[in-house]
Amino acid sequence: MRYGISVDYMYDASTIKHFKDDSIRFGSRLKASKFGPTLVGELTLNRLSSFVNFGIYLYNHDKQNTLLYQRIGLRYRISKSFYSQIALKTHMNVADYIEFVVAIRL
Repeated sequence: MRYGISVDYMYDASTIKHFKDDSIRFGSRLKASKFGPTLVGELTLNRLSSFVNFGIYLYNHDKQNTLLYQRIGLRYRISKSFYSQIALKTHMNVADYIEFVVAIRL
């Protein structure tokens, strides 16, 4: 079991539609961005791992969700530097969306 801290940056273009539908002033498309630190727990079995993240938004112009969020998912290590994952992101245990990720580990 591994534990750690990471930083999340998320951009959700559907937030702009939400702003427009609810007449929320946003000025820039960057207001659809979210940013914050997360605590990470990961259980690894060879190239496959399951993980849980608990995060808090330090920047979030969209107030329809709480400041706290969770993510649970599976990650597959393609190589030493590349991995893919599928995860469910929730806000206070209410499902928000499913993420599909291909990433580079720095």
